[in-house]
Amino acid sequence: MPAKCRRSRTKFTEEQLKILIDAFNQKPYPGYAAKKRLALQVNTEESRIQIWFQNRRARHQFPKRPGERLDARQGRGPPAEQTPGRGDRRSRTSYTNSQLQTLIEEFKVNPYPGIDSREKLAKEIGVPESRVQVWFQNRRSRQNTQKEREPGEAVDQGQNQGQDLRDGTVQGTATT
Repeated sequence: MPAKCRRSRTKFTEEQLKILIDAFNQKPYPGYAAKKRLALQVNTEESRIQIWFQNRRARHQFPKRPGERLDARQGRGPPAEQTPGRGDRRSRTSYTNSQLQTLIEEFKVNPYPGIDSREKLAKEIGVPESRVQVWFQNRRSRQNTQKEREPGEAVDQGQNQGQDLRDGTVQGTATT
């Protein structure tokens, strides 16, 4: 099993921090498009911006959900019209059969890949590393849920997002 390597800490310059802090003060829960714009502005990845905002909210005792108040007497927290809607979300990532097969095979070898493995895999299948990381998190969660529900049955059963790649069927329809 390869050694787990953590991503090196992202260090922002004073200018980058000023941009991020200003954005945070305006909107502590930016949508995907806003995070992408900030990533371009500060010359880093969207996933690093996402983590920075999560850490900033945690550090500053921000409400757990938009619109939730810290204390009703304080009158703090964003007004309802400022809460983000679903329109600002990242669109769902769709994987091709070959991408899924590669991810599944790698998961069987190592369900906890390090950053180097994830970056290599992301490059190989042509998706961002952050999507590979989320795929592995979701797959581990699904595996654990299935182990709890069906301790006697195979964990792999039904895990291919409606696609059984082993026997060539897709949702009950044979592929040729």
